[in-house]
Amino acid sequence: DFEAMNPDSDAEEGKYNEREYDAGIAELKAARQATLHRMDSLDADELQLVGIHSRYGPMPMYSIFETMISHDKQHAGQFERTCLAVRGNVDSTLHAAK
Repeated sequence: DFEAMNPDSDAEEGKYNEREYDAGIAELKAARQATLHRMDSLDADELQLVGIHSRYGPMPMYSIFETMISHDKQHAGQFERTCLAVRGNVDSTLHAAK
């Protein structure tokens, strides 16, 4: 089973708003590298093993990894739109559907 996460609570407890930006990005990169290393270590049979996702229920490992990738891409898009809006380079609503 996969442990349910509470991102708001994690951010508050981890004091994310008090962290240095570069350190946060480095931590994220390290976590994703560890995930990629783990994913690369699995053989075809292991990728078919089923885990229980807290939100989506039973899922094979390959689907969990696909979900993680999609989730990260969504956040990367949000981050990009926020940066552009803060800099005044674009109306953030133009890219809200990405």
